[in-house]
This record gives sequence, structure tokens and C-alpha cells, in this order.
Amino acid sequence: MSQKLIASLLLSAFLLTSCGTTVSTETNMETKKPFLIDTKLAKDFTKEYKLEKSGRLVGSSTIALASQGVGRVTSIAVKEGASVKKGETLIFLQDTTANYDIRLEQSRNALKNAEVSAESTKLQLDKTISDANFSLEKARADLQMIQDDSAKKLEKAERDVNKSLVTTTGSDADVALQKAELDYENLKASNIQTIKNLNATYDLSVNDLQKLLAKLLYQGDKTFGMTDKFRNETTTNRQYMGARDASSRTKLEAVYMELSNKNTELTTNSAIVVDDSNILGELQKLEIYYGSIRNYILATQTYLENSITSSSFPQATIDGFTTEYIGYKTELSLLETSYTTFKNTTSTFLATYKNNEASVAAGLEVQKKNLTTGEFESTLGLDRTKIGIDRDITQAQITRDSAESNYDNAVSNKEITLKKLAVSLTDARLALEQAQKEFSKLSIVSPIDATVTRVNVSVGQEVSMGIPMVEIASRNPEIIFDLDSVAVTLLKVGSSQDVLYDGETYSGTVVGVSQVANESLLYTARLTLQKSPKYLGGVATIELSLSSDYIMLPSEIIRVIGEGKGELSVLSGSTIVPMTVQLGSVIGRNVEIKTPLSDDLIIITSDVSNFDAEKNKIEKRK
Repeated sequence: MSQKLIASLLLSAFLLTSCGTTVSTETNMETKKPFLIDTKLAKDFTKEYKLEKSGRLVGSSTIALASQGVGRVTSIAVKEGASVKKGETLIFLQDTTANYDIRLEQSRNALKNAEVSAESTKLQLDKTISDANFSLEKARADLQMIQDDSAKKLEKAERDVNKSLVTTTGSDADVALQKAELDYENLKASNIQTIKNLNATYDLSVNDLQKLLAKLLYQGDKTFGMTDKFRNETTTNRQYMGARDASSRTKLEAVYMELSNKNTELTTNSAIVVDDSNILGELQKLEIYYGSIRNYILATQTYLENSITSSSFPQATIDGFTTEYIGYKTELSLLETSYTTFKNTTSTFLATYKNNEASVAAGLEVQKKNLTTGEFESTLGLDRTKIGIDRDITQAQITRDSAESNYDNAVSNKEITLKKLAVSLTDARLALEQAQKEFSKLSIVSPIDATVTRVNVSVGQEVSMGIPMVEIASRNPEIIFDLDSVAVTLLKVGSSQDVLYDGETYSGTVVGVSQVANESLLYTARLTLQKSPKYLGGVATIELSLSSDYIMLPSEIIRVIGEGKGELSVLSGSTIVPMTVQLGSVIGRNVEIKTPLSDDLIIITSDVSNFDAEKNKIEKRK
């Protein structure tokens, strides 16, 4: 009796302890404190930036419109005393040094080629997915048909076993065995030929990679003077290339040397004979070479972005180099796409072909074992039927699994390739926009309605940058103000800006921006009002709207982690994930983000440094 009581007490204590533990765990989950975050979609950030400047409102004066490029005057469309409208072209220049027109045409062609390449690649990707889907549906249907037929064959063979023993001649069995052996030899020969074909395709992949490496190394040396062969020829350009950041040259030289070493290594490895035992390993090595090429192209782009311009090294030259490397990036993307498809195909074949051979070989062994000189029992037919059924179903299942893998790889490969193509197209469009901006420097355009007071040049005259070409008189008051070296690059002559003066808002037009910094290292800009206030002489506030080529984010939500690199906090599901981005210029309290961001990316705009996943649960602030 006492033993039963003790057992009951122990059981009760165990249950209470267990219940207590469960409650404690549930309570712990429920007591996680909410961690409120503020978020914003990437598409809700803009490339526009607001900047307030102030200046004194004074009477109108003569505005000198200077040349923004170097060239020869080919046409003067106005005479002194003529009234001109805003946007009217006054003087035309022919480019004689910077090749703006050639760079513009090159950028147009580069964009067109990138668009054609993207469209062609999309069609090929869609066809690959369509073919893979067709093969998958066929493989599934074949497997189902084989399973249905196998059930009928097995049922018939089992019925035959229940009948009296039957015999068949040894010669018939020999014929069947000989046919099975021939099928087996044909299967092995087919697999050997497939391996040879894979090896040939591998050799082509290596050859294409070597060609791209050779082009990059030669063009890199010719453009940037990376070796003694072209160093003297590029001395002038190298004064301006990467001048904003000396470390970009050092990084470029390092990745160029790495690329040269990889080229030598690849040339040596290309002599290696590949077969089914090492082809996957050799394919894996190719990914390292692709990575080195990507790093080199990125280093060249960074190097060019840090260049400064001069009359002997204009922006159009930089844009031409940039466009060229956009083309290399597209070529690399296509090679990687073909490589991924080839690697997946090779992996699938190597994973299945030996099993197929082993299955057929096992069937042959059974046939040989059961072969007698005289007669076969009907059970031999049942054994053969079962072996055949197992072989057919196994083969069909392998084919289906391979088709599913190929389809999944094709879909995944399309997503990756489309993202790469989108980046290439964005780069090409930005290069074209820059080329168009440079080409516009060959025209002198009136920023406002005005009267031409003086023409300072004549047809055929050679002019350099900053030379006053024509003077116009504004009939409206103006404001003169200063900008730093970053803001001045974003302010466009002819752009409309809001001006707050004496409690009212007026519309103004930027009519000029100095090309040379003053003693304070600031650049002077001039703006005229379209309507004159009653009184002049007071201080006006200009609400400048500046436009960048890149999306801008507040500097306080970016953590700088290296030279030109930063880190954002983004929300993925219910998890805070760090994202590395390439940084551009700092503009006021904002920073340019050069890395393309998807519209639906959720960016966290509040501080998350105190977030603890063990103690907090994420909640969006409403």
C-alpha cells in the first residue's frame, strides 16, 4: 500500500514539473518585447535633393554664356539686338578634340547592342525553360505509362507461372541474351560518346574564357598602362584617371595582376585532359576565373568613376572607356549563363549514367545465370519480367528526376541572368545619358527669354572651355549664390527653381553656373526671376531642386564599412538583414547609392543597433 502511495506521489511531482516547464517556455515566448522599426520601400526614395540657398535680389545685368566644350564655331543663329526665347540655340560648335559626337554614337550603339543582347537572351532563356518543361512533362507521362504497362506485364507473367511448366529452346534464349548484351554495349558506347561531347564543350568554354581574358588584359594595358608595353603611351591620361582616389589605381593594379596570373594558370590547366572523373572539379575551377574577371571589371569602373576631366582628357573619353567595359560585363554575363547550363547538364548526366549501366548489367547476369542447355521453367520468364520492369521504371524515374532538375535550374538561371541583364542595361542607359549631356556642350542655348547684346565669336573660330561666346541681357531681376563642388554638378542651366522673397513664392530660372571655383572653393550660380517683385535689394531664399543619377538615402541610415562601401538594414520577412551597397557622393545629409535596388526592397530607416533577437520581436511602427 505504501509503495503505491509513493509511486503516485512521484508521478504527480513529475507531471507538475513537466507542466511547469511548458508554461515557462510559452510564457518566455509571449514575453518578447516588441521592437518598433520604421521602414520605407526603395521606390519611395528619389533621385531629387532639396537644398536651400540665399542671395540678394538685384536688378538685371548682362549674362555671359560661355563655352562648355572645346571646338570650332560652325554656325551663329542670332545677331546682336535679337530677342531670343528660353531654350533657343544661339551658337553651334563642331567637336575637334573630345569626340563628343563619336562617344554619343558609341553609347547609342552600346545601349542598342545591350537591348538586343538582353532580348535575345530572354528569348533563349524562355526557350530553354519551355524545352525543359516539355521534357519534364514527357518524362512524367513516360514514367506513368511504363508503370501502367509494367503492372499488366507482371500480372500476365504471374498467371503464366501458375500454369504447367513450359520450355523454350536454348537457341531462343541465346538470341535474347545476345540482344541484351548488344544493348548493353550500345549503352556504354553512347555514354562514352556523351562524355567526349561534354569534354569538347568544356574545351570550348575554356577557349571562350581565354579569349575574354586576353581581350581584357590587352585592352586594360592599352588603356590604363598596366605594363611597360603601353605605360609611356598612357602617361597623359593616367594623370587624370582615378585622380580623386589614388587607392583606386592601386586596387586596379592588384586585380589586373591577379587576372594576369589567372590567365597564365588557365593556359596551363587547359592542357589537362578531362574525363568523367575530374570534369566537375575542373568546371568548379572556372567559377574562380569568372570571379576574377568580375572583380577586375568592377575595379576599372571604380577607377574611371574617380577620374577628373581636362581639355586633353574630357568626360567623353571616360564615357567611351566606361561603355567599353559595360560591353565586357555583358559578354561575361552571357558566358556565365552558358557555363551554368553546361555545369547542370554535366552534373545530372554523371549522377545517373553509371547507375543505368549497372542496372542493365545486373539484368544480363540474371539471364546468364538462368540459362540452361535444355529448357527454362516459366518462372524464368517471371524473373526476367521483374528485372525488366525494375530497370524500365528506374530508368524512367532517373529521366524524370533529371528533367525536374533541369527545369528548376533553367528557372533559377533565368532569374539570375535577368538581374545581370538589368544591371547591364542600367549601366548602358547611364552611359548614354552622360554622353548626351556631354554632346549638349557643343550648343550654346539661351536659358531665359532675353536680348542678345553681344556676340564674341565668329564662324570658324576655335574656342576652348570657359570662353564667353555670347552675352544676353535679362529683363528680370537676378540672384547670385554659391554652391560647393558636388551640388554644382547637379544644378542644370535652364532648370526652374522656386524662390521665396518678401513672403511670396516666385519662379526662377538658372541662367549660368561658373566653371571655375572662387577663393572659397565655391562655384557661383545665377538665377533670374520670371516676374519682378515690387521692391528689390532684399535677401531671397532659393529652394533648389537638384537631380542625381542615383537614388539618394539619408546618411544616418547608412553604416560606412569601407572605401566607397556602406551597409543598410533591410527587412526580409520578419528578419533584419544587412545589405552592402556601393556609395557615391555625399550631398547635404544624403548619400548617393550606386548599387541598383529593387523597388520592393524594404529599407529600415530607424536605429536597430539595440535589437536583440532573443529578447525582441519586430513590429513595424504604424
